[in-house]
Amino acid sequence: GRKRVWPAAVVVLALVAGTVAAVMHFQKRKQQQQFASRDVSGMVKIPAGEFLFGDGRRLSLAEFWIDRHEVTIGTYGAFLEAVAAGDPKRFDHKDQPVAKVGHEPKDWQGILEAARAGQPWHGAVLTLQSPVFHVDWWDAWACARWLGRRLPTEQEWERAARGTDGRLYPWGEKPDPALANTGADYPGTSGAMPGGSDGHALWCDVDAVEGDLSPDGVHGLAGNVAEWTDSWAPHPELPDEQVPVFRGGDFRQPKAVPMNTPWLADDASYAQAFLGFRTATSVPPSP
Repeated sequence: GRKRVWPAAVVVLALVAGTVAAVMHFQKRKQQQQFASRDVSGMVKIPAGEFLFGDGRRLSLAEFWIDRHEVTIGTYGAFLEAVAAGDPKRFDHKDQPVAKVGHEPKDWQGILEAARAGQPWHGAVLTLQSPVFHVDWWDAWACARWLGRRLPTEQEWERAARGTDGRLYPWGEKPDPALANTGADYPGTSGAMPGGSDGHALWCDVDAVEGDLSPDGVHGLAGNVAEWTDSWAPHPELPDEQVPVFRGGDFRQPKAVPMNTPWLADDASYAQAFLGFRTATSVPPSP
């Protein structure tokens, strides 16, 4: 039979299309590797001494270390892999309810898949450097223990956020919608352009907002996700019942909240899209 001869233009187009596809694949792989490899770990030393707490009380704390950034989806994923590889209860708090089995957050597989690919989840791009969320207090406590650390107390958290001069925000005395990932531009805020104030409508990578930085160099305390502490307080409606305290601003707050603002969970199983955690330690962290 006759041998078919392709027009030169068709051959060129096919070569170009193949090259473009190869380049796009390479860029996607490079992007995925970047998501997986960027290191946002590390801790900040907070010196011992006095500081202003709450409405102005002067307290004193011993030296401690606190995570420079919020715990990420990538780190939490490694924790879940470690739990799955051995006794699933070995990192659990002694008071964790028997009915609570495992530490996998709601929607975890979809969240992790999006983060690994750098794809949107519920309208916001996630990466492995985005903060973990949908974790309850038991989850946060267990992950901190796996890391060889603990959750910070309410007092430690506030000292890390306000420095020694009792400032209301990590950067100073005045709220600024551009300096933290808060809800001034949240999609549900009336008249807001999503991401119009701080560049992020929902979650962002834990190191994405450079302005949200405390005097000691701790990032993300005023925005992104609020954070669990190791402190408990009486429930406002059930004073005989103790509930865990969480701290900080988050992506849905209409504006930056003062760093001396405590939040009380309904109970330790409370888990929300705007709530994550960071860890602390009283001894120098291992390299």
